Amino acid sequence: GADIMESIEQQLIQMLKHLPVPVTMTWASGLYQWEVTGHTGNAPDFVDAVEQALRFVMREYGEVAGRSKSS
Repeated sequence: GADIMESIEQQLIQMLKHLPVPVTMTWASGLYQWEVTGHTGNAPDFVDAVEQALRFVMREYGEVAGRSKSS
């Protein structure tokens, strides 16, 4: 089970790295670190770290998406 989860985690890390707004995930000192456009954060849990990063991206770029939807 753990091997499969690790491989899914690795695949997600690769996928996030190749998004139009790249999200870099690293593991250091017992924390998952995320980095987006020079902004960083961390969480002890992988899913929490990914959520933080994606929420950051949505906050930063949400306005643009909101505008294009209404047009």
